[in-house]
Amino acid sequence: MNAQSTGAGSGPAQEVQPDFREFVVKRDNERPLSFAGALLAKATQSPLGVDTLEAAVYKTRGGKYITALAKHSALDAIQSRAVQAVESLVTATEGKLPSTSGYNKAAVHDTFEQAVAWFRPGRLTDAIREQLGLNKPERID
Repeated sequence: MNAQSTGAGSGPAQEVQPDFREFVVKRDNERPLSFAGALLAKATQSPLGVDTLEAAVYKTRGGKYITALAKHSALDAIQSRAVQAVESLVTATEGKLPSTSGYNKAAVHDTFEQAVAWFRPGRLTDAIREQLGLNKPERID
């Protein structure tokens, strides 16, 4: 159960001008979020190799923060391909099977602190905090 981190940017304390690009973040039962921004941190975890959990923090060009959390199951991917194959043969989609174990969540925040607080404690959050430089010791004199 190791959280894998991807070097995806630096924390907000550094004044490095980020590389902005276009992102679309999926959300269940809501419209996707589309924005120009920078990926600040991203971590992935695959406990037991069945589900993949992914967390990310973005900063928009306008100064907002986007947090995203997704869970994808290998079974969902197989099911989705099977449903697509059936739908291509039969035009009626009434028998479409819903996803049973995956999800896509995302939120918009005004501050960096709100964005970081959105994540629940755990290995993915620890990996995100590490990338953002939030686990470095605070020097007290």
